[in-house]
Amino acid sequence: MYESFEMSKPPIKDSLDLYEHYNSTQDDKVAYSIKLDLKRTAIGNEFFKIDPDSGKNPLFNVLNAYAQYDTVTNYCQGMNFLAALLLKHLENE
Repeated sequence: MYESFEMSKPPIKDSLDLYEHYNSTQDDKVAYSIKLDLKRTAIGNEFFKIDPDSGKNPLFNVLNAYAQYDTVTNYCQGMNFLAALLLKHLENE
Protein backbone atom coordinates (compact mmCIF):
# COMPACT_ATOMS: atom_id res chain seq x y z
CA MET A 1 0.00 0.00 0.00
CA TYR A 2 2.67 2.51 0.98
CA GLU A 3 4.79 1.68 -2.05
CA SER A 4 2.02 2.56 -4.50
CA PHE A 5 1.34 5.78 -2.57
CA GLU A 6 4.99 6.82 -2.82
CA MET A 7 5.28 5.83 -6.47
CA SER A 8 2.48 8.21 -7.45
CA LYS A 9 4.45 11.25 -6.26
CA PRO A 10 6.07 13.37 -9.00
CA PRO A 11 9.84 13.91 -9.13
CA ILE A 12 10.50 17.04 -7.10
CA LYS A 13 13.81 18.91 -6.84
CA ASP A 14 13.18 20.76 -3.58
CA SER A 15 10.49 21.72 -1.09
CA LEU A 16 9.46 24.81 -3.07
CA ASP A 17 8.81 22.64 -6.14
CA LEU A 18 6.77 20.30 -3.98
CA TYR A 19 4.71 23.15 -2.55
CA GLU A 20 4.12 24.74 -5.98
CA HIS A 21 3.15 21.42 -7.54
CA TYR A 22 0.53 20.56 -4.95
CA ASN A 23 -0.78 24.09 -4.58
CA SER A 24 -1.36 24.41 -8.34
CA THR A 25 -4.50 22.24 -8.14
CA GLN A 26 -7.51 22.41 -5.91
CA ASP A 27 -10.52 20.27 -5.08
CA ASP A 28 -13.61 22.48 -4.73
CA LYS A 29 -15.04 20.51 -1.81
CA VAL A 30 -11.75 20.65 0.10
CA ALA A 31 -11.24 24.33 -0.73
CA TYR A 32 -14.72 25.09 0.61
CA SER A 33 -13.95 23.34 3.91
CA ILE A 34 -10.64 25.16 4.27
CA LYS A 35 -12.26 28.54 3.54
CA LEU A 36 -14.87 27.93 6.25
CA ASP A 37 -12.16 27.24 8.81
CA LEU A 38 -9.99 30.20 7.75
CA LYS A 39 -12.50 32.57 9.33
CA ARG A 40 -12.04 30.81 12.66
CA THR A 41 -8.26 30.86 12.41
CA ALA A 42 -7.68 34.43 11.22
CA ILE A 43 -8.02 35.95 14.68
CA GLY A 44 -5.17 38.41 15.14
CA ASN A 45 -3.34 37.58 11.91
CA GLU A 46 -3.96 39.84 8.92
CA PHE A 47 -2.20 37.48 6.49
CA PHE A 48 -4.78 34.79 7.15
CA LYS A 49 -7.62 37.24 6.35
CA ILE A 50 -6.44 37.71 2.75
CA ASP A 51 -8.93 36.41 0.18
CA PRO A 52 -7.94 32.77 -0.49
CA ASP A 53 -8.89 33.12 -4.16
CA SER A 54 -6.13 35.72 -4.59
CA GLY A 55 -3.49 33.01 -4.14
CA LYS A 56 -1.78 35.12 -1.45
CA ASN A 57 -3.28 33.63 1.71
CA PRO A 58 -0.43 31.56 3.17
CA LEU A 59 -2.65 29.47 5.44
CA PHE A 60 -5.03 28.50 2.65
CA ASN A 61 -2.12 27.75 0.34
CA VAL A 62 -0.40 25.43 2.82
CA LEU A 63 -3.61 23.61 3.75
CA ASN A 64 -4.61 23.22 0.11
CA ALA A 65 -1.16 21.97 -0.89
CA TYR A 66 -1.19 19.41 1.93
CA ALA A 67 -4.70 18.25 1.01
CA GLN A 68 -3.55 17.66 -2.58
CA TYR A 69 -0.41 15.88 -1.36
CA ASP A 70 -2.14 13.54 1.10
CA THR A 71 -5.24 12.39 -0.75
CA VAL A 72 -6.12 9.91 1.98
CA THR A 73 -6.32 12.42 4.83
CA ASN A 74 -7.05 15.43 2.61
CA TYR A 75 -8.13 18.21 4.95
CA CYS A 76 -9.84 17.84 8.29
CA GLN A 77 -11.01 20.37 10.83
CA GLY A 78 -8.24 21.28 13.22
CA MET A 79 -5.41 21.23 10.70
CA ASN A 80 -5.90 24.98 10.31
CA PHE A 81 -4.75 25.70 13.86
CA LEU A 82 -1.65 23.50 13.53
CA ALA A 83 -0.70 25.03 10.18
CA ALA A 84 -1.31 28.56 11.51
CA LEU A 85 0.98 27.90 14.46
CA LEU A 86 3.72 26.58 12.19
CA LEU A 87 3.38 29.48 9.76
CA LYS A 88 3.58 31.97 12.59
CA HIS A 89 6.73 30.56 14.18
CA LEU A 90 8.75 29.06 11.32
CA GLU A 91 10.79 31.02 8.84
CA ASN A 92 9.64 31.19 5.24
CA GLU A 93 11.85 29.31 2.77
